[in-house]
Amino acid sequence: MHLQPFSYLPHSFQPFPISTVIALDWYGILHSDIRVERLLYVIENFFSLGDIAYHELGLYFSIVFVDDSMYDKQRTFLVQDANIQFIFQWIPLHTLEDVLVYPLCLQKVLQSTPETTQHIVHFDG
Repeated sequence: MHLQPFSYLPHSFQPFPISTVIALDWYGILHSDIRVERLLYVIENFFSLGDIAYHELGLYFSIVFVDDSMYDKQRTFLVQDANIQFIFQWIPLHTLEDVLVYPLCLQKVLQSTPETTQHIVHFDG
């Protein structure tokens, strides 16, 4: 067998569908099952930390919690990851612009749900 030279783009390999990976991640964080509905945004975020420039690619999906108690807006979720404790809590959409969330474009784009997947190129900083 003779193999022809070929090129390929660098990529990440996941042995499971992306919806399964997302559901497993959410379960690992909050110990609650979710249903992944659809891809809402592909956000390319350019930012710097110190002297290093980064290009981040984020995929943002619509999800639904299977357990309705997860929608309790008074509930706070404490999550320990290594030596860092994270606080998960619901934030009313109308106050999102007052919260520091990265990428910063999320403050505006999460105000509504697009009908089709949106590709956004954003520069933080």
